[in-house]
Amino acid sequence: MDKIWLENERVFTLNGEETFTAITMLAPLNAVLTENGSVDVTALARDLEVELATMARVLGKSPQFLQKYPTAPSVQLRALQLVDRVNALAHAFAGLRHAIAWLKMPVEELGNISALDALQMRFDVGIAHIDRWVAMLPD
Repeated sequence: MDKIWLENERVFTLNGEETFTAITMLAPLNAVLTENGSVDVTALARDLEVELATMARVLGKSPQFLQKYPTAPSVQLRALQLVDRVNALAHAFAGLRHAIAWLKMPVEELGNISALDALQMRFDVGIAHIDRWVAMLPD
């Protein structure tokens, strides 16, 4: 895996591909980042108060894989996107607890499922839903 270079809170490369996921080391989920900038997905599951099996479905892996390889390169893009979105929600909702509650709350827009459920079924749909909400909230 290529190193993740942070500049102006932007990730420029991940596995050789440019990505625009923002990360800030002072954000609510900063503890899930390892020294080299990778997301430890077992820590992410713990901090989001979800089972590892749930996190596995979000990331498209098995719980056994995540347990054995919590910083695997193959999960980093999605994990970084999720960390970024949850940090944005925590900022908008004035706290990580409120962001987690929002992630787990069923909403009509998604057919009475939660954003977390949507992330497990179609990651892109869940991320888009979070992005719409963050864009609507005042700074």
